[in-house]
Amino acid sequence: TEWLRVEDVLSAEEAAQLRTETEAELLEPAFVDKVARAMAGGREVKHDAKGLFLLGPSAAGKSTLLRRGHAEVPDGALDLDGNFVREQSSCWAKALAIAEDKKLAGLSNYFDDYFK
Repeated sequence: TEWLRVEDVLSAEEAAQLRTETEAELLEPAFVDKVARAMAGGREVKHDAKGLFLLGPSAAGKSTLLRRGHAEVPDGALDLDGNFVREQSSCWAKALAIAEDKKLAGLSNYFDDYFK
């Protein structure tokens, strides 16, 4: 299944609207709080300057490594994984539905203006 750019799937007006909705959602304080709670995983967040950085390409297994306990995560750490943003985002769900409707794997440049 292929990936196409947002602009190759939607009209210019629809693409602009999707991006406007996404930007508004990402800046909404309630959304930010919801994502922060998801990243904390139900734990109290501590601010004691300890961190663990797992770097690697998408789908390399970083999150799986953490979930399976193969790395010692500092107590009170946030898991800064973009998947938490996607899971909480109604705009992401809308973009996935658009891609699915078009029989695509996804929209290749959907989050380019926000992440990377």
